[in-house]
Amino acid sequence: MARYFVRWVDVAEDAYRKLPRKQQRAVDKRMTQLAENPKDGSGYDTKTDRWTTTADNGNIMIVFLIHDRTLRITILRLF
Repeated sequence: MARYFVRWVDVAEDAYRKLPRKQQRAVDKRMTQLAENPKDGSGYDTKTDRWTTTADNGNIMIVFLIHDRTLRITILRLF
């Protein structure tokens, strides 16, 4: 499977920067996994056309879009 390019919107990037370093590492690990297979371990919401997954043992929710044609993932939010 081809590797996806992960792109962050400003809101998500700001939230990431505010996380403690330990949680940043957990998000980094999940981003590596998403780049390899974004649908594995993720849920899809048909109403919003958005995907969600978690990092740091479920403590951080990640909301993202998958662009299969261009092999891109857009990280929209971290909660």
